[in-house]
Amino acid sequence: MNQNIDSNKLYQTTSLHQASFLLAKGFQLTGTTRESGRLVFSFTDCPALRSAIDAFHNNSPIENQTFWQAIKTLKGMVYER
Repeated sequence: MNQNIDSNKLYQTTSLHQASFLLAKGFQLTGTTRESGRLVFSFTDCPALRSAIDAFHNNSPIENQTFWQAIKTLKGMVYER
């Protein structure tokens, strides 16, 4: 699973880099679940989030330190479970 919208208007991704990008852009992580051994990151779905996802896929620039801090935070979640 890379992306999905469920009935509760959540955007979910298993991509650490995409989730880190969204976190670095200021979107709040609403939760995590584990599916088939992979951590699924959930964000509240909204038009601004969709725009940020498009920006991620279009290689939009992002501040390096913020992005790497987000990766570090999410990697900690991956390995703690």
